Amino acid sequence: MSLAGTLRGLENIHQGRNLKIKPFVTGGFTEARNRSPKRKNTFDGGLDMKYGITPSLTLDATYRMDFAQVEVDQQQVNLTRFNLFFPEKRDFFLENAGTFNFGTSGNFGGFGTGENLIPFFSRHIGLSDDGTPIPIAGGGRVTGQLGRYDVGVLAMKTERLGSTPSNNFMVGRFKRNLMTNSWVGALLTNRDSATRGDYNRVYGPDARFQFFDRLEFETYLLKSDTGGLVGNDQARKFRTGWRDDELNISAGYSSVQANFRPDVGFLRRPNVTEYSGSFGYNPLLRNSATIRNLRFETTLNYQAGASSGTVETRTQTITTGIQFQNQASISFVVDQTFDRLTRDEGILGVSLPRGDYKYRSYTANASSDRRRRIGGSGRVVWGDFWDGSRTSFDSTVNLRPTYRWNVDLIYSRNRVALINGRGATDLFGTRLVYGFSPHAFFNAFVQYNAATQRLSSNIRFNWIHHPLSDLYVVYNDTRDTATGQRVERALIIKFTILFNV
Repeated sequence: MSLAGTLRGLENIHQGRNLKIKPFVTGGFTEARNRSPKRKNTFDGGLDMKYGITPSLTLDATYRMDFAQVEVDQQQVNLTRFNLFFPEKRDFFLENAGTFNFGTSGNFGGFGTGENLIPFFSRHIGLSDDGTPIPIAGGGRVTGQLGRYDVGVLAMKTERLGSTPSNNFMVGRFKRNLMTNSWVGALLTNRDSATRGDYNRVYGPDARFQFFDRLEFETYLLKSDTGGLVGNDQARKFRTGWRDDELNISAGYSSVQANFRPDVGFLRRPNVTEYSGSFGYNPLLRNSATIRNLRFETTLNYQAGASSGTVETRTQTITTGIQFQNQASISFVVDQTFDRLTRDEGILGVSLPRGDYKYRSYTANASSDRRRRIGGSGRVVWGDFWDGSRTSFDSTVNLRPTYRWNVDLIYSRNRVALINGRGATDLFGTRLVYGFSPHAFFNAFVQYNAATQRLSSNIRFNWIHHPLSDLYVVYNDTRDTATGQRVERALIIKFTILFNV
C-alpha cells in the first residue's frame, strides 16, 4: 500500500452485461485391457457460462461438464472399518463451496476431517463410489448474498452409466447472518432417478452462535426420506466450546440413526451416537524468538450404537507438542482405545473375530517450515492394534529448488501383525509441477501401490493461450507391475476459449 497512488482520467466506464461464456471441445482415446472394444475414440464438447445477476449474486451454468484437467485422487490405505474421505478437486464444485457448508464453522475439527457427517458432499455428483467419472449432462448454480442472507442453489443432471441410472440432484442452502460470526440456516438435498422408488432427500435447520469472540455453540437437526425406509431417519448434533489464544475447551453430542441416508453427502460411520470432550492448553511463549507456543491437549470420545445404545468405541487421547514461530511443529500422541465388534471384520485382508478389544498406540508427528526450499512432514505410529500390533510411517518431502520447480515426494508404509495373519502396504507418490512461463505449466503425479502392484501416472500440460482460456493435454496410464502389462491408458486434449459478452 505504500506504493499506491491515485488513478485519474478513466471516463465513460460501464460494467456491461457481466456475462462470460466458455465453450470447450475434447478429443482423445481410452484403452482398457479387460474391456471390449479395447480402444475407444472420443470427441465431445460443451459450454460453461457465468453471469453476474447482481454485484453479489452469480449464476454459473454448464452443459456437458468435463473435468479432464483435474488431478487424480491420492491413494489412501484404510485401516478402519469405515469410509475414507477423498477431498473434492473439481474447480466448478470448489468455487463458492463454503456457501453450502452446513452445521460447522470448521473450528471444531475441520470440515471433512473430524466430522462424521457432511450433509452435502459434491463428489457424489458425477463420480461413482470408486471415483469413476459419470457424465454430467448439465446444470446450474446460483450463489451469493442478498442483504444479510447467504444463498446457494445447485441443480445437476447426470447421464446413465452402465447399471447406474441417470440422476437428478438439487441442493438448496439458506443462511441468515447474525452479529459478527453467527447464523441460522437450513439445507435441502435431493437425489432421484427414473427408477421407481429410487430417491433420497435430506433437510433440516442449523445454527451457530458466538459470544465474546470466544464462546461458541453449534447445532443442527436433519431428517432423511429414502425409498423403502421408514422411521429412525434423523441426525442431530450439538457442540459448544471456549476458544482463545491459549485455552480450548469443547464438548459435543451427535447421533446418526440407523435409517438416516445422505446420498448427496458423506457419512463416515452410520448408526452411531457420539459423546466427545476436549481440553487444550497452549501457552504462548511471548518472549521466545523460536517457539510460538507449547501444546497440551486431551480428548475423550465415546461412541455407542444408535439403535442398541451399547458402547462400540471409546478413545482417550493425550497430546503434547511444540509450535515454532516459523510454523514448524512437533508433537507426541498417546491413544488408548476400546473397540467392540458385533460381527467379524477385516483389516488389510486379515480377519478380526467379533469381541472386545483394548489397545494402546503412540504417534510422533513433525513438520518443517514449508517456506524453505526443502521441507516436509512425517508421522510414525506404533503400538498395539486390535489383537496384535501396528507400525505405520507417512512422510512428504517438499522440494522447491527454483521458482519454476515444485516437487513432492510421498511415501506411506503400514504393517499390521494380528493373531489371524499379517498385512502390509507400501504407497509411493511423486508430484511434480514445472512452470515454463506464467502461461504454460507441466504437472505430473505418479503413484505406486505395492499391495495391488499397480503403477499409475497422471500427466498434464496446461497452456493459457488467452486470459482464462486454456489448452490441456492429459495422459493417464495404469500398469500391472507383476505382469508388466498395461491395464488402462487414456489421452485427452481439451481446448477452451472465453468470451466476454
